[in-house]
Amino acid sequence: MRVVTDEPNQPLASSQYILECLDWLIQGVCKGDRLFLMFSGHCVNPGFMDRDTEPYLAAGDHMPIHKSTLHERLIGKVPAGAELVIVLDCCNAASMVKLKYCVGRMDDNHEVTGTNTTQVLSELGQSVNLSTNVFPQSGSLHGMSAVAQLPPIAPLQLEPINASRAFFGTPSGPMPRHRNGNVAAAPIFRIPIGASNLQPPMLRRVDPPSGRRTVVEALPITGNVVLWAGTGEHQKAFEAYGNVMNGIVTNALCSTLDNSDESVVTQHTLWKSLVGAVGEENKWRKERDANKSIKVAPNLRVQQPQLWSSQEPRTPSSPNPDPFIPCKPQRKLSTSCP
Repeated sequence: MRVVTDEPNQPLASSQYILECLDWLIQGVCKGDRLFLMFSGHCVNPGFMDRDTEPYLAAGDHMPIHKSTLHERLIGKVPAGAELVIVLDCCNAASMVKLKYCVGRMDDNHEVTGTNTTQVLSELGQSVNLSTNVFPQSGSLHGMSAVAQLPPIAPLQLEPINASRAFFGTPSGPMPRHRNGNVAAAPIFRIPIGASNLQPPMLRRVDPPSGRRTVVEALPITGNVVLWAGTGEHQKAFEAYGNVMNGIVTNALCSTLDNSDESVVTQHTLWKSLVGAVGEENKWRKERDANKSIKVAPNLRVQQPQLWSSQEPRTPSSPNPDPFIPCKPQRKLSTSCP
C-alpha cells in the first residue's frame, strides 16, 4: 500500500509523483486482482466557465491531473476480471470518472425556494469574480483557507462569468491517519480570518493543449471499476461538523469501517451508512445557514454522493452485497492533496 500526503518527511504530492503512483498501482495487474484508490483533495470542473475543458484533480504542486489522464493511466488499463474501487472525496467528484451504470445516487431532499438555474449559475460566477477577497470563515469549516468559499452574494446581475478564475469548492480538511490507512487532505495554505487584503490561494491557470479541450476516452473499460463519488458533477465537498477535521465522506466511510462489528462490510451497508451520514450533515448545515444574515442558494450548500459501476449490477439501481473492498486488495493507493 502507498499513502501520499502533504505531511512532513514525505515526497511532495505533485502531479508527477501521483501519476508515478498510479503507474505503480496498475503495473502487472491481471485477472483476479483487486485495486483500491482514494483521493481526498480538490477537483476542478470548469464546466460552468468553460464547457470545452475537462475536469481535473489538483495535485500538491497546483498542477492538474486531467480526467482523460486518469483514464489513460489507470482506469482504461484495468484488465477484464480485475477490479478497481475508486473513492473521490472532493468537489465535483462525479465529473472525474464516467461509468455506465449508476448504482446509487443520494436523493435531492433539499428544498430549493425561489432559486432557478440562471440564478445559481450567476451566483457561481459572482463567487469566482469576487474571489480575490477573503471572507470570514464558517465555524463548521474550522478556519480553513477561503478557497472558493462563497462570498456574500451581490444583487443578481447576469453578467458573463470570468473564466480566468478557478472554482473548486471547499477543501476537505486534514485528518490523522486511521488504522485502516486512509487519510484526507491537510491544507498547506492558511489565511488569517478577516485578512481582507489578502488573496486566497488559487490554482495556477493551466491552458490545456488542444488535445485536452475535448475528452476522448480511447481505451474502453474492460475491468470492473466502481466509483464512490463524494459529490455530484457540480457540487462542493464539505467538512464533517464538530471537532472532526475530515471531509464528510472520508469521515463517514472510515467511521463505518472502524466501528463495524462485521468482519466484512458490504457495499450496500456502507452506501446506506454514507447516505445517512451525509444527510445528517446537510440537515445541520441547513440549520446553521438559517441563522446567518448572508443567505446562499440552498443548492450550493448541499452534498450528495453517487455510486457508479462500469459493469451492470446484479440488482439494478442498488448497491450489491459484495464487500466494499473484496477481501484484501492486492494494492491500495491513498492520496491527499491540499
